[in-house]
Amino acid sequence: MRHDQEILRALLENEGSANTTELRALTGINDNNPINYRYNNKLVPRGLVELTQPDSEANELLPQVATLTPHGEAVAETVIEQRGETTNIGDAVEQFNARLTRVESQIDRLDADSDGDAPADPAALNELQEQVDDLDGKLEALRQSMVRFRDYLNARDDGGYSEWAEQKQGDNS
Repeated sequence: MRHDQEILRALLENEGSANTTELRALTGINDNNPINYRYNNKLVPRGLVELTQPDSEANELLPQVATLTPHGEAVAETVIEQRGETTNIGDAVEQFNARLTRVESQIDRLDADSDGDAPADPAALNELQEQVDDLDGKLEALRQSMVRFRDYLNARDDGGYSEWAEQKQGDNS
């Protein structure tokens, strides 16, 4: 089910439509087979996406284009909402920072409650370590998504995005 959700999310983030090559970049799925399987056996039969084959002038086979149906768009929005995800990277960073702040507050509260000589509660420490590990994993996933998104923008704009980003970074210095 994860690939189904990733494809729906990627289509929604890409204004409802993307070809197979774009979906591979947006989802991190490295092979067309899982995408085509989802198209043919799950997403199209359920009325979530429609597939079109672009015409080619040079007799080459162009990647199929998947477009969310209105029903598919509603399902994609529901999936994102249920998973607590966002289609906006800025919102994702804010959500991550808010969660990190909550964990740091818990650590500070536990630290203040301990008298320094008493051993820490192992269960509380394990729980906090699990939360930190979870946040580290989510931060890494967010970083990888941002790198894929940057690479996608660079590929789409022939490197124009990198030039723009460097200029903006220079403006903020």
